[in-house]
Amino acid sequence: MWPRPSKTGGTMQCYFCDTCGARIAHVIALPDGSLKPTVSIKGGAVEELNVTGAKHIWTRTAIVDVPKGSDKASPEP
Repeated sequence: MWPRPSKTGGTMQCYFCDTCGARIAHVIALPDGSLKPTVSIKGGAVEELNVTGAKHIWTRTAIVDVPKGSDKASPEP
């Protein structure tokens, strides 16, 4: 695990693959030390991933076009 400061004053705890070094997940620790109730897992780290119900995030700064009709998280996380 590699910790780094988050924009909100907490700590992002980043987890990496022991084999290739790619980041596979991260958790946010809030300034009081408690963990946010979510874990962000990189999609490529999960076999047979089913993205039914998933939403696009960070669409304001997207490099590629988001398909029309796709769900978007608003506001961005």
